[in-house]
Amino acid sequence: MRNGLMAALALTLAVGCAATDMEEEPMQIEGQEWRLTAFVHDDGRTEKPEGEISLQLDAAEARAFGSAGCNRFSGSYTLDGDTISFGPMAMTKRMCPPKLMANEDLFAAWLGQGGILSFENGELRYQSQAGELLRFALAPATE
Repeated sequence: MRNGLMAALALTLAVGCAATDMEEEPMQIEGQEWRLTAFVHDDGRTEKPEGEISLQLDAAEARAFGSAGCNRFSGSYTLDGDTISFGPMAMTKRMCPPKLMANEDLFAAWLGQGGILSFENGELRYQSQAGELLRFALAPATE
C-alpha cells in the first residue's frame, strides 16, 4: 500500500511540474474579434452585458472598432506592451432600450480610461485605470 501511495505521489508531482513548466502560448490581441462576457466593477460586482458588445484592434491602421451593444464605434488606439489607450471614438447615435444604452455608456467610459491588457484562462482582460475589469472571449470564427 505504501508503494502505491508513493507511486501516486510521484505521478502527481511529475504531472504538476510538467503543467507548471508549460507556458500558455500568448494569444494574438490584434486582428481578432473579442466579445465582452462581463463587466466587473471595482467593488467586485459582476454584470453580464446586454446585447453583443465587441472590440477589434487593427494593428495596420492602429484603429479600434466594434459594437458597444447598440451603436458601432471606431477610433485610434495605442498599444505599448500590455498598456492600451484609446483616442477619441466616433460612434453612431441610434437609440436603444435603456439597459443597452447603460451598458454602452459603461463600456465607452471604461475604455476611455485606458488600461492594462492580460490573458487568463483563454480570455482577454482589460483592467481600467480606475480598477474596473472588462472580460472578453474570442469570437467564434466566421466562414
